[in-house]
Amino acid sequence: MLGSVVASLFLALLSAEADPGQICKYHDVVEYLNITSNSDLFLYTKPKKNWKEPVEVELDFTFVSIISIREKLQTATFYFWLTMEWKNDFVSWNPLDFCNISSFSMPASLFWAPEIFIDEQADEDKSTTSLFVHVQSNGQIRKVHVYRLTASCGLLTDKFPFEKQRCNISIFSTLYPVQDLILKNTKTSEEATRNSLSYYLANGEWKFINLRVIHHNSSADGMCFSMVTYQIVMQRRPILHVLNMILPTCALFLLDIAISFTPASFDFKINFKITLILEVCVLSWILNDILPAASDSPPVIAMFFSGVFLSMVICLLENCLLMTLKERKPLRSLLNARKLVLSFFKKEKTTSGNLATHHGEVPPGQGETWDPNLTGKEGKETILFLKELHSELQIIQQSASSQDEDQAELEWEQTLIFLEKVFSYTHLIASVLFFAFIIIKWSY
Repeated sequence: MLGSVVASLFLALLSAEADPGQICKYHDVVEYLNITSNSDLFLYTKPKKNWKEPVEVELDFTFVSIISIREKLQTATFYFWLTMEWKNDFVSWNPLDFCNISSFSMPASLFWAPEIFIDEQADEDKSTTSLFVHVQSNGQIRKVHVYRLTASCGLLTDKFPFEKQRCNISIFSTLYPVQDLILKNTKTSEEATRNSLSYYLANGEWKFINLRVIHHNSSADGMCFSMVTYQIVMQRRPILHVLNMILPTCALFLLDIAISFTPASFDFKINFKITLILEVCVLSWILNDILPAASDSPPVIAMFFSGVFLSMVICLLENCLLMTLKERKPLRSLLNARKLVLSFFKKEKTTSGNLATHHGEVPPGQGETWDPNLTGKEGKETILFLKELHSELQIIQQSASSQDEDQAELEWEQTLIFLEKVFSYTHLIASVLFFAFIIIKWSY
């Protein structure tokens, strides 16, 4: 009994296999499906026998390359493949009736296909759509799109050039609401990331990190549409900008600090600092060509360049102030004023003495030192002695005045040196705090 059952099953399997001597061609399947005659059935209407059933379109997104990122325009150009697959209820056949033909390719213009749009598209459509679709015996139809898409992307430049960027590619259909068409991705985010990394063509500046798949619905004009968003996460390779802008600016800033501690003249320091400021301005112009003109918050690198520029200008003004104080020498002016005052009082005293002599009065003190009996040789010797004594006293007075002036100049120079050290160390401490602030801002 059991043997007869097994034999009957074996004969049934043999009868189900295709005849090896049968000769088939793809045109036989086309004639069987009657595709060309029933074009209105296959092309113009939703491929569902029950109009209430939605068409499920399976998407397979493969990210291939980052072509360019334009921070000024807030756009990104990507290259990717998008495969769509859906089931057509009116296309099916038994492969055993046609020599095991289970699939074939047909012109895409003969079949209905979902009309899809990309929400972030910012330029003309540069996609390449295959002119053929792949048709399977169970009614599954697959169509491939190759996109070179320029998409609008909200690029965050706060931490340039150490930032991560996230750009979205949202795919939806505005012709069919969610009741008629449902979009869904066949792979999870991890699977899509691994698949994209296997095909990814490396870009010099940007590194592809991962791909996130988000399913959601979008509402417009009172209708709800199915949407799949692919979020591309990428990170900039900062080495080029570090070598071209950040390191040269840091080197110029360190030179500016170092020159403040050297014993060079103020003229040399001022000329040197002006040269450094001009070089920082050139680097700032290069940065201005990269960053967008407007943003919600200033980028950290813009704060870095502004802080360096402001610090160098303040240091330049400090040296200009010190050079001005050194040239004017206020203490010497005070000494000159003191001399003028003393000479004025001396002149007044001399004038008073002359007036007293003119009226026949003997000036105080002169009656005690002048002896009218000293005449002849003794009188001449006394007069010569007094003249020599007067000359020596003048020399001593000039020497004392010169020593006072030199001492005042020395004290003033020491004061300027002290002020220069105060400015330099204050500048150094402020620079260290500023660099710590910038590093913290870049880290978080």
